[in-house]
Amino acid sequence: AEELDAELASLATTEDLERLRKSLERLLDRLTTSRPEGGACVELDPSLPVLVVSDGHALRGAFRRLLLDRQVGQATNLENIVRGNLQLLLLGDLLHSENRERWQAVEQEFGAAFASSGRETGPTPDMDREMANGFGLAAMVITLQNAARGVHCLKGNHDNVLNSEKRGNGQIKKHVNWPGEGEITRAWTLVRMGSALAGKYAAWENRLPIFSICDNEGGLRFVASHSEPAGPYTREEIDRRADEVVFGLTWTRNEGRHAPDVLRNIFGRDWMSARYFVSRTGGEEGIDQVPDRNLIVVNKPRHLVAALVRPGFEEFEVHIVAED
Repeated sequence: AEELDAELASLATTEDLERLRKSLERLLDRLTTSRPEGGACVELDPSLPVLVVSDGHALRGAFRRLLLDRQVGQATNLENIVRGNLQLLLLGDLLHSENRERWQAVEQEFGAAFASSGRETGPTPDMDREMANGFGLAAMVITLQNAARGVHCLKGNHDNVLNSEKRGNGQIKKHVNWPGEGEITRAWTLVRMGSALAGKYAAWENRLPIFSICDNEGGLRFVASHSEPAGPYTREEIDRRADEVVFGLTWTRNEGRHAPDVLRNIFGRDWMSARYFVSRTGGEEGIDQVPDRNLIVVNKPRHLVAALVRPGFEEFEVHIVAED
């Protein structure tokens, strides 16, 4: 665990983009070999505690601090993950910080350095910092996936490095109206990281699961996806991973009515005591429970929110970590 923590510490702080590029390429190649599966649904082990973590949004420093916290016993979360005593479920959105001021600076850089030619013609320090944080977080997650079987990351709508509109993806425009964070990210990645790595990373994003189930009998049964479901999906529909289902589990704002339908389809007559974790949008509290929809929203802008679900317990514990 010490050697792994040293690697994670480096990935959480480095600004060396060439080192990040090489690390990501190596990590993705190793992961493709060791964990080639690309199933739509993750079935968690109900005998182990699960740390359900909100949108990542380039919060690599906060993520490392979460790993060094101690939610289960005296060991750190990282030590418990490596030893197989704790599962980690991230709800997606690894790229694109929610730092609006930085994105405004990035927009100016893009207009000067990329937009006229589609190729980099000048320095982009703010975008470099933004992408070091995003790709650094992704490299940390993949490092953990290579080290422990119990680490899972669901696909979010921001997990779309090439700003594609295929395979259930959609273009990203949140803090930047033109051309949008998604297009800026695509252009920067192709120039600075190269098309080969961009393609490998996009392929990894499109293999990420879109749904998770924990059948914690005697405790809190739950399912999770990045967003509230857009339809009353069945397990079979989720497993088929049609584009509209991917979109419907990653892009829906938390205003639908289908979470109870999905819980009923998954758990049958036991559905009423089950809960549905999402992280698409949230407020200032970090946890928002919507009882009439059996919904639990774990999200606080510019923070990581972690909900610890223990076997045999119907309640969960909340921990919130601020960005650097």
